[in-house]
Amino acid sequence: MKICAVFVISLAVVGLAEKVKFNDYKVFTVIPENEDQLKALKDLELDAVASFDFWASAKSVGQKADIMVAPGQMEEFHDFLQENNLQTSLKVEDVQKLIDNERPLITPRNMEWSDYHPLETIYSFLDDVIAQYPGVVSNVQIGSSTEGRPMRGVLISYNQGNPGVFIEANTHAREWITSATATYIINEFLTSQDPEVRRIAESYDWYIFPVVNPDGFVFSHTNNRLWRKTRSRQGLICQGVDPNRNWAHEWQPGPPGASDDICSLTYAGPEAFSEPEVRSVGNFVFENREKIQVFLSFHSYGQVLLYPWSYIAQDTPDTANHIVIGNAMADAIRTLEGTEYEVKSSYDLSSDDICSLTYAGPEAFSEPEVRSVGNFVFENREKIQVFLSFHSYGQVLLYPWSYIAQDTPDTANHIVIGNAMADAIRTLEGTEYEVKSSYDLYEHSGTAIDYTYGTAGVKISWTFEFRDQGTYGFVLPARFIIPNAIEALRSLPALLDESTRLGYITQLKSLTN
Repeated sequence: MKICAVFVISLAVVGLAEKVKFNDYKVFTVIPENEDQLKALKDLELDAVASFDFWASAKSVGQKADIMVAPGQMEEFHDFLQENNLQTSLKVEDVQKLIDNERPLITPRNMEWSDYHPLETIYSFLDDVIAQYPGVVSNVQIGSSTEGRPMRGVLISYNQGNPGVFIEANTHAREWITSATATYIINEFLTSQDPEVRRIAESYDWYIFPVVNPDGFVFSHTNNRLWRKTRSRQGLICQGVDPNRNWAHEWQPGPPGASDDICSLTYAGPEAFSEPEVRSVGNFVFENREKIQVFLSFHSYGQVLLYPWSYIAQDTPDTANHIVIGNAMADAIRTLEGTEYEVKSSYDLSSDDICSLTYAGPEAFSEPEVRSVGNFVFENREKIQVFLSFHSYGQVLLYPWSYIAQDTPDTANHIVIGNAMADAIRTLEGTEYEVKSSYDLYEHSGTAIDYTYGTAGVKISWTFEFRDQGTYGFVLPARFIIPNAIEALRSLPALLDESTRLGYITQLKSLTN
């Protein structure tokens, strides 16, 4: 086991006692121009002793990496650049100023979408809509977190026997835009008079979980705005597992798909589904796999729509269809404000280093947060036909796989669906989303969409990497909540219509809710 740097130790200890400040922390963009430079960047990212926080990773030559550098790391960082003949540009001058300007001066008491809200406000909002819409909205609790917080979501069901769509958000604690978007979608499904919104709200059963990593999310509000992982104890000084490296499909305890260092941001955990949060979601989806036909995972950043796989550069049987669906989503987003989303494999976006931010954990499903989601999806696999995972940032729509550069049997269709989503988003404000395999973003194992697609059999499994493309990164100002949420909402009819046209979504009138 590696010994974590003093820098990491001090952050871990201070984080328990007081709020971490990021004064004079800077974010640099580095673009490798050859394979040697690319390897040097990858080695630096996995080096938990160096402990640089990669906001965005470079998987290939010419692809940018965004790296946060602490004041005490500046000399080491410049030495690294010089040794590897790397050029850099300054993206963020002072991370703390970015955080200070993220939220409005006056914070609203109740749920609205001009600000980011803590967990208690989000759960109060869920209680309110359950009380206001009896018979349509019901509470769903799928487990508890490591620290005992309930893992809560809602089921919105207007008609018995509808196919199910599962949405998870705030898997990574610092990606606040994802839970804000999820709660906005809940509100729109209940209050909007827009015919397209009403059509999809009433034609599907929506399982929406705004915060599937409640412990990490609370910690990001109270102690460390840039906290990423769960809060399970790992060794003497480090805490947390990367919940999106802890799922029980092609879980890897170390490189290249994750880290085995317990202090790493990509630590995969001691075993698959070690985290109760992950295990709970996984079990629920699996148990309802005949109902849940779509799984969507919301993340940030990058503006990318990702499909499986994440762990290998290999198509699934559905890759061609995933690309079609992803492009439909990207087109839908683009029509709003011109926002561009990519569509790519999740692989093209992990670490065995326990000090790494992407440590996958000691085994699959080691984290309760991951295990809870996984179990829920698996147990409901006959009902859940769509799984969506919301992340930030990057503006990307991702389909399986994440762990291997290989198509699934559905890859071609995933691309069609992804492009439909991207087109829908683009029509709003011109925002561009890419559509790609999750592996194409970077290689990472033990991911949500690889599990829901490969184990639970939810063929429409997508990761959304929300706004932006790096100007603000994880600290997206609250004024972007509504534009981002509208783009995500606009992509959903494109996703569902293309998926139905391609034969992935079927009505389940014989099933009860």
